[in-house]
Amino acid sequence: MILQYLIDTVGREFSAKNIIKYLEKEYKKISTETLYTYIDALCKALIIRKIYRENKKW
Repeated sequence: MILQYLIDTVGREFSAKNIIKYLEKEYKKISTETLYTYIDALCKALIIRKIYRENKKW
């Protein structure tokens, strides 16, 4: 479910809080720490890649 959420939100910013709210709506419970562990595992497996937002000053 986590991977599906990340795929569905490609190109948009998201937070752990948003993912946890989504999972709660699907009747799944997960801790923030576990969520970060899963996201890290997906990155290490080269399934997803973190892109950090760059703050631009105009």
